[in-house]
Amino acid sequence: MLATISVIVFLTVFSPTLSAPRPRPQEPAQPAMPVINWGKCPELAPKANEKETKANIIKGCLSSIPLPTNITQEAVERHRTAVAKCALAKENWFTPEGRYKFDKAAAEVRNKRLKSELETPILNQHAQCRSEAENQFKEIKDVINQVQLYQACMDYHISQICAIQITGGQQAGRPRDSQ
Repeated sequence: MLATISVIVFLTVFSPTLSAPRPRPQEPAQPAMPVINWGKCPELAPKANEKETKANIIKGCLSSIPLPTNITQEAVERHRTAVAKCALAKENWFTPEGRYKFDKAAAEVRNKRLKSELETPILNQHAQCRSEAENQFKEIKDVINQVQLYQACMDYHISQICAIQITGGQQAGRPRDSQ
């Protein structure tokens, strides 16, 4: 490996063809947006105005919550949590006591008017995901962790029930430069 790097450095520095003036590097390409096939549940696809509203809410939260000056894993996590709380609060996802409105989440599923053979198992999973999230994270201070667990659980089950497929874009958990 080290020998390969040495050869590349040598060729880059000393080769007349490689040491000629190089064109300016282009700006990095934007990552490809994933394509979502909503499978049996096209009703779940967000409408353009819903996407725009959510984007504006997040932009507002980002502008009102300063970035941490000391970039550590803990500081980044605190910032992410604060932005998530801000966005959820602006969308009225919390009770006056600061708890997540699981009933609102179930109502949103019902409002999509899915076929009953899809809605029923999704709402059954809602109950299980809610129970798991509430049991795992009981304290108000952990509400964002509770919401994340619930949403991840629901995302998994909805994608299975509806046969949702996501292609393209960055794969979750993989850094951009490893693709």
